[in-house]
Amino acid sequence: MKSKYLLYRSSGVFTLAWLLVGIPAAPAGAMTLIRAGLEDLVTANSTIVVAQVHSATSYWNADASFLLTDVSLTTTQVLKGSAERELTVTLMGGTAGGTTTIIPGAAVLQPDRSYVLFLRNEPLPGTDPVLTVAEHCQGAFDIEERDGGAWALSQAAGEALLPDEDDGGSSTDVPGGALGLSLEELERSISALVEQGEDK
Repeated sequence: MKSKYLLYRSSGVFTLAWLLVGIPAAPAGAMTLIRAGLEDLVTANSTIVVAQVHSATSYWNADASFLLTDVSLTTTQVLKGSAERELTVTLMGGTAGGTTTIIPGAAVLQPDRSYVLFLRNEPLPGTDPVLTVAEHCQGAFDIEERDGGAWALSQAAGEALLPDEDDGGSSTDVPGGALGLSLEELERSISALVEQGEDK
């Protein structure tokens, strides 16, 4: 299923990625995302996990036309679907052989950090379907310790988001807003939305 929350560039002929070699990343203002609310994220993705990243390996796809990165994670909690304890998530972009592909608005997964991830199988450039964060930064929530507890902050906080006209709304806020929400609250909300979906 193609995501409707794809990356858009306000001017230019392509919509998904820029290949940048040896030049700085584009400013955040050069792209926007269509806002995905929490219900959208839960509905669109088959697997939702809390996981810790161990390592990342970048490589060229089969026809050497695009760089991909495999991220190895350990699942600590499954909030929707099923997932192995040891999991590999593939992201577009990476660095190999002196070439860097930067995906504006992409999810960023760093070793020794934990995240809430919204995942599903999608084909990436030159691949069969692989488990990925199809909603880019909107599908990844950083987990951080704050105020004596664990908090979750959408990686899309601070990005320019377009309202989703399909939902008839005008909101451009990410779930939890700029400050995020407690991990417990996010998990509880996801579980409630999963149960609602199962009851339909």
